[in-house]
Amino acid sequence: MKVLRSILIGILLATAFSASAQEVPVYETTDNDFQFRAGWAITKSLSRKVNLEWSEEFRIRDTFGAFDRMYSELGVEYTALDWLKIQGRYTHMLINQEGKNKTNNKGYWENRHRGTLGVTFYYKTYYNWRFSLRELAQVTFLDKEVHGYKLYDEGEKSNPKWVLKSRLKAEYTFRHIPIIPYAYVEIANTLNAPKHAGNEYIEKVRSAIGCEYRFDRRNSIDIYYRFDYEFNKDVNIGANSGQFKDLTKETTFVNIIGVNYKFKF
Repeated sequence: MKVLRSILIGILLATAFSASAQEVPVYETTDNDFQFRAGWAITKSLSRKVNLEWSEEFRIRDTFGAFDRMYSELGVEYTALDWLKIQGRYTHMLINQEGKNKTNNKGYWENRHRGTLGVTFYYKTYYNWRFSLRELAQVTFLDKEVHGYKLYDEGEKSNPKWVLKSRLKAEYTFRHIPIIPYAYVEIANTLNAPKHAGNEYIEKVRSAIGCEYRFDRRNSIDIYYRFDYEFNKDVNIGANSGQFKDLTKETTFVNIIGVNYKFKF
């Protein structure tokens, strides 16, 4: 019995020591930002059901004080039914990482490549209201290094990164006024976060109001305000040891003013 008791005590002590050794610091940060976004999109109708679109967008962050990123996008949209559209697109992102804490304030430009596949369901009422539900699956490939500088250690980021976005939108069309006001809410859920970040969690909740003004059948402009609640889990892995060092839960509240010009032919 004494031998068995000693073995049990040894197992309990080893388990307790192992658990304490695996505990890592968890930090929390909160930040606010005001951003501006502007872009344009050109849509070419290939047939009654197929459209091809090319768009560009630039973004300014840090309370309108620094260039953030540029998006270049090429997409195709297929109208399968009156209430169903299918879309696919490729996006190239050029991101300015200068001054960001998570990059240790090192200045460099990062390239990212993104593929998106989605479906949108529509429901139109008799009172000029139209509602839509959009589901997007996105996969983003990140740069691993820039000019020989390693951007992250193994286990800190998922590459490629998979995200599922769900957006519910309502818009109203006036009969004799070329204005379409709208509002929407969108949730972005990461599907393959790093192991130490918990694999899956909601990383963004977006809500927006805006108005599209149509000059004619080909030209329109879209002006909007959007509020983003962003939640990120930043995993820190030791460069030399390869061990999980700490986790930072980053919450950011972002106010965005945006304008887009659209041309169709």
